[in-house]
Amino acid sequence: MEWIDVYDNDFNKVASKTRQEVHKKGLFHFVFHCWVIDPSKEYIVIQQRSANKAFGGGQMDISCAGHYSSGENFESTRELYEELGIDVDYSSLTYLYDFSDHFLYGNSDDRERAKVHLLTYDLSQIAPIMVEEIENIYCCKVSDFIKLMGDELIEIPLLKLDGSSAHQTIKVADFVERREPYYSQLIEVLKHL
Repeated sequence: MEWIDVYDNDFNKVASKTRQEVHKKGLFHFVFHCWVIDPSKEYIVIQQRSANKAFGGGQMDISCAGHYSSGENFESTRELYEELGIDVDYSSLTYLYDFSDHFLYGNSDDRERAKVHLLTYDLSQIAPIMVEEIENIYCCKVSDFIKLMGDELIEIPLLKLDGSSAHQTIKVADFVERREPYYSQLIEVLKHL
């Protein structure tokens, strides 16, 4: 059973509850987001969520994302290791911004604040662990991703981590829907790299 810290509207920790209770009652909590890019190849990593996920099942999403466990420090990189096999210190990440969102799906009321990060990393060193919540790990050209999320392209080619074709394309509608300005903030960061 996973325990998560919950917070008031001023970001003060007020309790620890089970993940199930947090999502059932709409209790405010923090999550970790990390976009992974390989500057040498100009690729950005995209995760496909498991079709079994209650929220965004089968959709494309952030390279790595997850809940901070109860008592876990906001500088934890545990999720990167658990999902992508990337073992780095927090100092390797670039903090980008916090982003609050609210999702209603099924019987869940998910109120979260994401701590969004960026990691530059050699994709050949990624060893996805493929936990049950992940369907697959892909990548695409950063420039294509920027154009897709900026409505300059309708679809872009999806690649395997080795850069070979995944023989499919993706559209904005294939991604987990996130309230603006989540993606526009990310695009501005990527443009300046």
